[in-house]
Amino acid sequence: TWGKRKKMKRKEKKNEKNIENEEEQRRKQRELKYETDTKLIKSRWKWIVIIICVVLLSLSMLPVVSVPIQAPPPKQDYYEILGVSKYSDESEIKKAYHKLSLQNHPDKNPGDSEAQKRFIEVSEGHFQ
Repeated sequence: TWGKRKKMKRKEKKNEKNIENEEEQRRKQRELKYETDTKLIKSRWKWIVIIICVVLLSLSMLPVVSVPIQAPPPKQDYYEILGVSKYSDESEIKKAYHKLSLQNHPDKNPGDSEAQKRFIEVSEGHFQ
């Protein structure tokens, strides 16, 4: 029985050493994997930074397009265009609109661009 105990203890020690060796190997594999992963991530970041720099440089070399800012059209006094006072009622505005629209209608003044512009202004004045 004494010999059997020694053999069992030796086997247990061997098993413990084997388990420790396996754990050490797993730890080394994890460390190696972590190192390769971090190297890969660092190299990817380098490429991302390089691509961003190239894109920014290419954008900075594009010609600058300047769009002129257009001033809003001056506000028109529609009462003045219709020829009525600011305190006139709807019927007076309507009468003035009908009178001016008939005078400046494009069908009554073919080829007269000024009459057409006045007709548009009168129409805007009536519907505002």
